Amino acid sequence: MRLYHPSEKKFNIVRTRYFGQHYYTKNDVNASEVPRTFWYLKCPIPENRFKCSKFIYIVNVNKKRIYDLKKDKKNLKKKYRNIDKILRYLKKYYLGVLYSLPGWDMVIIFKNIKPIRIIERI
Repeated sequence: MRLYHPSEKKFNIVRTRYFGQHYYTKNDVNASEVPRTFWYLKCPIPENRFKCSKFIYIVNVNKKRIYDLKKDKKNLKKKYRNIDKILRYLKKYYLGVLYSLPGWDMVIIFKNIKPIRIIERI
């Protein structure tokens, strides 16, 4: 599964420790403090605020290591009914989680990850 992460800064590893430090992840911290990074399944990036990001980081991950919360075969949404509890459970067993937002799908990754490629826009 190929994933894309936009950023204004250049780095060698996309790190979860920066989660919640930007205005666009403040609401995500309120939902759950589980450290994570956000990745798109498509490039160009569909979300307007990131369309002109200076860098696009690209990774390939094994789809089997990503839990599909859209399908939710383990019925975690019904079992936990709380995104924080769901993410804490999934972090123990998966690299990340696939979910949907209006207009596009996203993957969150729970671990630091080294990109296979970095696109720099001039």
